[in-house]
Amino acid sequence: MPDAELYPLFLSLKDASCVLFGLGAVGRRKLAALIPARPRRLVLAEQGPLAPEASALAGEARAAGIQVDILADMQTDLASSGEVDRLLDDAQIVYACTSDHAFNQEVASACARRRILCNCTDRPEMGSAHVPAQARRGALCAALSTGGASPALARRWKGELEAWLAGKERICALMALARPLVLGLGLGPQRDRDIFRALAEADLEAALAEGRFADARALLEARLPRELGDHIEELLHASATLA
Repeated sequence: MPDAELYPLFLSLKDASCVLFGLGAVGRRKLAALIPARPRRLVLAEQGPLAPEASALAGEARAAGIQVDILADMQTDLASSGEVDRLLDDAQIVYACTSDHAFNQEVASACARRRILCNCTDRPEMGSAHVPAQARRGALCAALSTGGASPALARRWKGELEAWLAGKERICALMALARPLVLGLGLGPQRDRDIFRALAEADLEAALAEGRFADARALLEARLPRELGDHIEELLHASATLA
């Protein structure tokens, strides 16, 4: 367990170089989760030959426009391996996922010295980054961490989070379209805040989640500036098309 509270943070990886040491079952799960984030570069380092499942994920990453570099038959002696140490030069986040516990800890220690974020899967407290359970629904993402106490619980609760998010996807899609429209009117920060707070109230969310679009239309007409009246059908359509 960490000796301080974990600080939750959502990261953009579009300009990042990520290194994964170990492409077993755990490493492949990490890799699969990284691909949708579209990092600039992925370095995949494995102690033996790359498994077919890992090769398939590497191909998927390349198809997504990610630079993928593969180092197979990697040495596990970090102190004497200049190649492994070199991989940290361009890294912003590192995953230590091998079956060699001592090696994982060496990677975590090297990252700590160089102030590189590191997720150490077998000894989370050795690393500086914990990867939470994630529930996604469209643009919505909820992350849950037990601070390393029980990843199994976090995985089980992920399903509950996904069910909770399902009722909120429509209001999120509507707000994503409404926000630039409101800001484009140039009404000023206070007026913008008043409009967004009115739209975010639970009654509009409930009407959209339950498919009561006539009620949602009436609420939008009452809460949006008159200048945006012609956009109401567009906003409702964006919500209605979501399952």
